[in-house]
Amino acid sequence: MRAPASAKASVTRTTLRSFSINLIKSLKSVALERRIYRFAVTLPHIGDWRIPFLSLPHTIVFVVLIAAALFVGNGSRSLWDQDEAAYAGFGRTMLRTGDWIVPTFAWSEVHRKTPLLFWSIGASFAVFGENEFALRLPTVLAVMLTFVSVAAIGGPLFGRRVAYLAAAILATMVFIPNLGKIAVTDSLVLLFETVAALSMLRILHRDTINCVWPWALLFWSSVALGTLAKGPMILVVAGGLGLWLTVFHPRRRQLLLGLQPWFFLPVALLPVAAWGYQAWRQTNGELIQWMIHWYGAGRATRSVYGQGGPPGTYLVTFFLLMLPWAMFIPSAFARLWKRRRDPLHLALTGWLASAWLVWEFAASKLPAYVVGAYPAFALLFALEILDPAAVPLWKRRSVRIGACMLAVISAILAAGLIGAAVLFCVAVQSNVGLILSTVLFTAILCSVAFGVVRHLRQDDVPGAARLMLFGSAAMVICAWGLVIPRLEPMRTMSPHVARHVQQQSKAGAQVDLSGSFRKPSLPFYLGTSHPPVIVAEMDLPALVANRDSQPRVLVLDEASYATIQNSVQPDEWRTSQVTGFNFDRCRNSTFWILVRDPSRSCAAR
Repeated sequence: MRAPASAKASVTRTTLRSFSINLIKSLKSVALERRIYRFAVTLPHIGDWRIPFLSLPHTIVFVVLIAAALFVGNGSRSLWDQDEAAYAGFGRTMLRTGDWIVPTFAWSEVHRKTPLLFWSIGASFAVFGENEFALRLPTVLAVMLTFVSVAAIGGPLFGRRVAYLAAAILATMVFIPNLGKIAVTDSLVLLFETVAALSMLRILHRDTINCVWPWALLFWSSVALGTLAKGPMILVVAGGLGLWLTVFHPRRRQLLLGLQPWFFLPVALLPVAAWGYQAWRQTNGELIQWMIHWYGAGRATRSVYGQGGPPGTYLVTFFLLMLPWAMFIPSAFARLWKRRRDPLHLALTGWLASAWLVWEFAASKLPAYVVGAYPAFALLFALEILDPAAVPLWKRRSVRIGACMLAVISAILAAGLIGAAVLFCVAVQSNVGLILSTVLFTAILCSVAFGVVRHLRQDDVPGAARLMLFGSAAMVICAWGLVIPRLEPMRTMSPHVARHVQQQSKAGAQVDLSGSFRKPSLPFYLGTSHPPVIVAEMDLPALVANRDSQPRVLVLDEASYATIQNSVQPDEWRTSQVTGFNFDRCRNSTFWILVRDPSRSCAAR
């Protein structure tokens, strides 16, 4: 029996459809294989992933050491009393209340900023819980991504060897790893300023003439996120570098057409503008006006909290915070002058001018303001070390001057740190563990400094580089693995008070704080087990005299307790005190804890 024509047609359509699908899958597979192959051949050979002067196994060990230095102890150290504790409070409040617009926390008004870090902390708390490790995870990742960005984006610009060495130099400067160890906004600023500057240089690169848009997108994304991280700071760096390149760089037309700032700058500012609009509505303009005054005109025209200095202050701090690589600062300046007509060095000069020199003339000064200049210096140091056309390092006068400065600064710093540790231990009657760990840290510092001088005098640049890389990593691990933990017993006043309150009172009791200590870390730790925590200028005598049915806890300083000491009824209030070292004030302090249990007072009556 013959099959109907419709059945034959159906079989034919099914066969054609199956053949077409298989053909398309095979073509997609071939195309995918070709894309993977093209991508794979552009990747460096496994041996090329080495940091200069290090073998592949040594490179792996070095990377593991840097990662360990960034992560070690992050979950066991208590919060730093001011900035870090305030940011932790902002993140937790946003997570608990669902208000992700206005940063709110007790005793933290002066720490309010644009909210990207607080959003990151809140998200980290949601995933990993409200603890110190989750708090510091976003900043650690930001610092690590900065190293990766210098190596990955800087490779085609400066050469793979220079970019890898610059990333390693940046990771072993004294200052930069600390940004990941403390939850502050400056780690995010470092990342976004670095990516923005390198993306702008990639737009000018000859290999990206026909493919500019990925780097323009990366640049404007960094600007958008940077403004959400710390306001207009990134606009100073990105805008200053863009203006410098527009005036002096021979490929200025390529830069302007690639970035198209007349269109994309307003687009990049839309996220922070949307947040600002909502914050203005919720606070009736108070938060935005305060930020403009406090972080804008206030920081530019006057010193805040004594954080000031004359022009040149940052240059002096560079010689300390870039140790041990600070010895190359004089040669870096000499290199910029000799190669001032080279487009790449011209761009680095603009990078330093916008990320560093501008801030020398601001009245308020903090080392974190110029954090965007550190990657530029790292690239200059790597170019100077790996320059094949230059004379040997020790024969350069600028390097010899820098080496002598390194030895002198290291010796003075070692003596000062040991003396400070001794005086501190005597003042607070601490054990000698802090002194011994400080001696070990300074011994590593001096060994690196004088060892580098010895290697360079023998024209052993690889030996000097290896000593600086591994010695600097050892210094960071020693500082955060040995020295800082010795300070931890003197930094645990806030969690100790919180534990005492938890032991003496019932969960859910209202906690009221009053006093001049104003440590955001205290309400943070108290709020972990006793929400809500209320901080207010209260009428303490009336509060103590008022007998209501609500359990209440008062945490007072000595002056506040003296005002109500005579009116406290022993049958209603249970009084205790906690005495310890107040690290924020560098002196011993006493906290008075008054716990009212209505059931106890009723039984007494």
